[in-house]
Amino acid sequence: MPISEYVREKWNQPRDAIVAAGVDTALAVTGRKFANIPSYAYQPRNNQKMLEISWTMQADAAGCAVFVYAARNGGDITLAYTTDLVAGKQLATNGGYYVDTIAAGTETWNTDIVIINGGAVDEMGRITLDTCGYQYFFCLFTGVTGAETVQAHYSGY
Repeated sequence: MPISEYVREKWNQPRDAIVAAGVDTALAVTGRKFANIPSYAYQPRNNQKMLEISWTMQADAAGCAVFVYAARNGGDITLAYTTDLVAGKQLATNGGYYVDTIAAGTETWNTDIVIINGGAVDEMGRITLDTCGYQYFFCLFTGVTGAETVQAHYSGY
């Protein structure tokens, strides 16, 4: 497909607030119902095939665990990926620091999830995954260190 046919998209932060320590908990399997999809869930465009997620924290070397969830329209929530994150030294536009360490996590997705710059290189670490036709994606964070905050950023093509 020629590059002109790709639709370029900016980074989106659909969750209004940055998540502070102790705010999120992982969804229990009994709570993974369509009615529990948060209003801030990222919704890819109809023709979007790939999703890219990066994260920022307010201090370098801060860390947490992230749970990436997905759902289809009218369907229930599935856990796509879980891993540990640590912020590096690259300053983000939002004043935070990009995550640069993404551990080899647990994938429960239809296709491979690719980690980009996730090896503690002080660059913007991120993951990419095929949307597989899912219409909602969101992250929940646990084990956020201290008074740290974390925010997810979504984009795709």
